[in-house]
Amino acid sequence: MFEWAPAAAHARVRSMRSASNSVGFRTRNCIIDDIEPALRSMTALGRAVIGPACEELRLRVLEFAERQRWTVIPHGKFVSWAATAIPRDAGTWLVLDPLLSSQPGDVNVIPVRIYRAAQSGSFEIADWKADEIRGRDVAIVDDAAATGRTLLCMAHIASSHGARPSVFAVAAATDFARQSLAAAFPAARWLTFMRDDWSICHMRDGCPFLPFSGRNVGAPRVVANDHASIEVRAPMWTAVNSLWFTLAMQRPIRAVIDTMRATVCTGLAAILGRQPTAADVRLLGPGVPLTVGTHVQQVTATCPIPDVPSSAHVMTALMV
Repeated sequence: MFEWAPAAAHARVRSMRSASNSVGFRTRNCIIDDIEPALRSMTALGRAVIGPACEELRLRVLEFAERQRWTVIPHGKFVSWAATAIPRDAGTWLVLDPLLSSQPGDVNVIPVRIYRAAQSGSFEIADWKADEIRGRDVAIVDDAAATGRTLLCMAHIASSHGARPSVFAVAAATDFARQSLAAAFPAARWLTFMRDDWSICHMRDGCPFLPFSGRNVGAPRVVANDHASIEVRAPMWTAVNSLWFTLAMQRPIRAVIDTMRATVCTGLAAILGRQPTAADVRLLGPGVPLTVGTHVQQVTATCPIPDVPSSAHVMTALMV
């Protein structure tokens, strides 16, 4: 596991963010519609249990987005764009988007999963194969860049192993992210599917049991009897001022979200013949987290899912 947390780089990012905020940049809101690829990456059991509720949530979010004139970016269109927009001479793709599963056959692609430690703010990267990029150009691909810290981390790690970041490619980004990356890697090209200064959210983050949904709260992982590791995360609507905080305040959207945990518990119980536990989340598919409240420090594998503290009370209190 490789860890990267240079204080100087973090300070530079914070300084540039303060500067961008001080000039009053006006942003537009966009939602990356990635529910379909998230469902596709689940097991058949996972899709059967949570799929209908996810589709219902998607419809409610799209209705709100249309009324408020928020932009919706279909994840599949971003993937198709990336396949043609990134030059073939850009080198090996380092793909940070966990749902970007289809790439051109003539491109060397390395999926990379970077984890941000909630308490220290440092980045960790697991199963890193540095020798595959040594001395090569690399294109770093992700669907969204808000602060640019994840892309910046990946670029610094690649550079430290002798690679040359040649392209950054994203679906949507903030002006701040573009500026911070351009300052650190001025020779690299910046490619954006949707050009503007965006405030961004992922639609999958409204579905508690979709792969790679939610945000890190620093809780230890759940380890099942077969040594499978399950991330413990909090829903994005617990982040005040996030777009999902706004979305979850809408009663039609919130009503669907509130049913999802019960839907998963009922579906798993019917199949297993018993009350599902935290360890059973792994049956839904790889990357599916266990969603909890923001202050939970540890969940055991044998803890029944209905007994795991959730974040529902956060929005319930605000909506009263």
